[in-house]
Amino acid sequence: MALQTRTGHFSKLVAGLIHTNIIQSFRLGKTGEQYLMTMEYIHGVNLAQFLDRHVELSRFL
Repeated sequence: MALQTRTGHFSKLVAGLIHTNIIQSFRLGKTGEQYLMTMEYIHGVNLAQFLDRHVELSRFL
């Protein structure tokens, strides 16, 4: 199955998911050779920022 076909199936599947723990995906598109996905914005910290604040790295060494 071609990438474009698989990506189209994936976008339809993801767009249908509605759950409080999953961000909403609105659109999948292509510009030139680049694919893009439009998703809802969630205000907050990213994973790296969260880990810096809450995880003691010495536990993993």
